[in-house]
Order: sequence, then C-alpha cells, then structure tokens
Amino acid sequence: MNDMRISSESSQKELKDLRKKVGLVFQFPESQLFAETVVKDVAFGPQNFGVDQESAESIAKEKLRLVGLSEELFERSPFELSGGQMRRVAIAGILAMSPSIIILDEATSMLDPRGRKEINELVRELKKQNNMTIISITHDIEEAKNADRVILLNKGEIVDCDKPQKILTNEKLLKELKLDIPFSLKIARKLQKKGYQIKDTLDVEELEKQLCQLHAKV
Repeated sequence: MNDMRISSESSQKELKDLRKKVGLVFQFPESQLFAETVVKDVAFGPQNFGVDQESAESIAKEKLRLVGLSEELFERSPFELSGGQMRRVAIAGILAMSPSIIILDEATSMLDPRGRKEINELVRELKKQNNMTIISITHDIEEAKNADRVILLNKGEIVDCDKPQKILTNEKLLKELKLDIPFSLKIARKLQKKGYQIKDTLDVEELEKQLCQLHAKV
C-alpha cells in the first residue's frame, strides 16, 4: 500500500499492518467463513486486532446491518446462508476491521442476476457512504463499466488504465484480449452500421432514451 512492498521475505509485523489497511473478500466466501455463527465470524477480525469480545460483536452487528443482512440470521451458521448472503457476511467481516482499501475478487461470481445486481449496488453504496477505495477484480464488462477507473490486465501485465468510457469503447483492443464490449455499446454500433444516428454509450438507459428520441422523429 502506497510505498509498501511485500515479498516472501516480508515480516509478520509488515503483513499485520497491511491487513489493517487492506481487506480482501475472497471469490468463494465459503473459503473465508469459518465460525459457528455469523456474528462470531464477523467479530473475529476486530478481536484478532485486540478488540474485546463484547465490543467486537457490537461492531459485527453494526457492519452486518450496514450490508443489509437480516438480524434473524445473526446467530445462524454462515454455511446455512445463500450465496448472496454469504458474500454479504464476508464483506461485513472485512468492514469490521475498518480498512481504507477493500479488494473484491470476483465478488459476484456464481450468483444469479438478482444476486449480482444486489452485491454491485451494495458495493457502490458502501463506497459512497464510507469514502473508501474499492478494487473489484472481474471479467464482467458490465460490472467494469460502472467503475471510476478501469485497469486492463493481460497475463499479469497492465495493458491500459483509464476511465471506462475510454477503455470499454476500444473494441479492437478488447477483441485482442478476447473480451466483449458492453451490451449497450454493441447494440448502438449495430444500429450505427444500419445508418441510425445513435451515439456510443455504455448505459442501457441512455441507449433507450436515444431510441425513444429517434422514434419520436419518425
């Protein structure tokens, strides 16, 4: 983080300091959850950094409410929850440690469309409310288009880094990396080829607005 570099030779103290500042939510939450109850699982992080049990569980409940998990689930085993609920618990567990940066590794993988939408909305709301940096690792172009900035990687190397509008409209580059352009842009460009006066857009609602305006002129 910032000027910090870690390697196989990094000390445990360096790693502990890093863990206080950077939280990682695993791709598969069942790999991250382990405790008997949801509250105990989320409280583990603060306790690991010296917070007493009562205070840690209070923090856990606060963060579970923040991610929208029902209180009736607090004393349940995390492994009895749905995939979307488990991800909310995993995110709450990271929030409980008050990091300044959260890294989400394929946070919506294996979820149905509704679950993906809910998690993406949650992440955007958390960023807005807590003014924190959230790094989301994803192969989903539709998720990437909502980011403030996109870093495009290939085999561990940075290919490009810019605003979504700049990177995700570069059809040639994305095809070289076997990625597709966003759905709304794909439709807009197909209509452009047919002679329709449609502007490039990454927003489905903006595309719909343009189509309605075009139809009104006919």
